[in-house]
Amino acid sequence: MLPTLSPDPCVPGRLSGTVKFGSFNVRIFVEFDGIDREIVLASVRDVVERLRDVNASALNAVTNELLMVYNCDWIDGDESGGSTLGAEEFKGRLALRSVTVIGASCWDLMYDDGGLFGGHSISAVASDTVGLTDWYCTLFG
Repeated sequence: MLPTLSPDPCVPGRLSGTVKFGSFNVRIFVEFDGIDREIVLASVRDVVERLRDVNASALNAVTNELLMVYNCDWIDGDESGGSTLGAEEFKGRLALRSVTVIGASCWDLMYDDGGLFGGHSISAVASDTVGLTDWYCTLFG
C-alpha cells in the first residue's frame, strides 16, 4: 500500500507522507534521485508493505553495530541512569521515526535513540533492499 504523499515543503522535489507503525506515526520521505518515478514509488510501496520485517532487520543491524558502543562508551551519559543493556533492552529503547526512500534501491531508517546516545539519531541505511543483508548504521546529529 502506498501512503498518501505530498510535496515536502522543506526539500524541493521530495515527497513526504506518514504511515502508522505500532503506536507511532512514521514519516516517509521520497527522493527520486533522477530515477523514474514509478520505479521509486514501487520501492516506497515495498518498504511500507514490509516495514515490520525491514524494521526488525534494521534493529538487528543497529544492535550489532552500536550495543557495544553504548555499553562501553556511552553508558555514563544514559538519561535513565546507565546500566549495561542486553540486545532486547537496547532494541526496546529505540523508536523508528522516519524512512527515506532514495532512488530505487536505498532505504534510510532513522531512529530516536531513547536517551542512549545523548539525543543523537540513529541511521540504518539498507543498500540491499531485497534481502536486507547489507546495512550501514551510524549515530547522526
